[in-house]
Amino acid sequence: MEPPSAAQPYGADHLQRAGSVAEALGLAAGSPESVAPAETWVIGGGEIYRAAPEHAVTLSVTEIDTTVGGDTYAPTVDAMWRAAEDEGWRSSTSGLRYRIRRCTR
Repeated sequence: MEPPSAAQPYGADHLQRAGSVAEALGLAAGSPESVAPAETWVIGGGEIYRAAPEHAVTLSVTEIDTTVGGDTYAPTVDAMWRAAEDEGWRSSTSGLRYRIRRCTR
């Protein structure tokens, strides 16, 4: 396998870089596919986590039942969101408890 080039740093010709969440959503809406995507998923770091919620209508939140150190966290799901689906607590193969919640506004 050849290393990624400077023109295609991730090695896939269908990837595009966006400088903001709004620009990324514009690129997704203008997709060259015959039909624009029905959903666009945003996976971030701290800055993206802070910028994306104003554009969102659905949040898919994975919560883990442990304390984790660090300096980047997803924003708190506030009162403007309502729980639409909660799969309840589950245990991973390592025993770590987690749950996935879908919230809408």
